[in-house]
Amino acid sequence: MKQTAKKALKLDHDYATPPPTGMLDEAGDYIQDLEAKLKKAFPPPDLFSRYCASDAQMRFYTKFPSEHIFWDSIVRSASQLVYWSKAKRISEGTSENIGPSPPQHAIN
Repeated sequence: MKQTAKKALKLDHDYATPPPTGMLDEAGDYIQDLEAKLKKAFPPPDLFSRYCASDAQMRFYTKFPSEHIFWDSIVRSASQLVYWSKAKRISEGTSENIGPSPPQHAIN
């Protein structure tokens, strides 16, 4: 009876036993490589491109007829942009620099 029990245990599934040491390291490295390749092949879109992918969406969300016209309009006024925190400091008299605020990120 003992032999039959041992034989039955050997035929049982192996999911209950931990894998050999180091076996998962190689799989983890392979997964990381695949994720890096995926990110490189399909970079995440920015939110603007996601919601304004066509002229119809651009018109719906911004009321501008096209993306080109939108960016042309924005670029003209972006150089004069003053952030709220800077305007508040100026109104409180703690800042004398009245020029535009420095850019925070580049426009695509």
